[in-house]
Amino acid sequence: MAVITSLSAHDDTSEVSDLRARIEQQLTAAAKSGRRRVPFGELFEHHGKKVFGVVHWMMRNREDGEGALR
Repeated sequence: MAVITSLSAHDDTSEVSDLRARIEQQLTAAAKSGRRRVPFGELFEHHGKKVFGVVHWMMRNREDGEGALR
């Protein structure tokens, strides 16, 4: 029974990962097609922390990093 539960949890994780990838592809396609407002905001919600981390690292200053993101 533990094996079935383990496989089920893995399948759920895999399905969630696949769903996130499909959503990401749809948002990216919508942004590229010119419908940028909502999809861009959603993309930023998904990746904003990573982007800020890179910009902050490059700027070496939190305020400059925040300014660069605007």
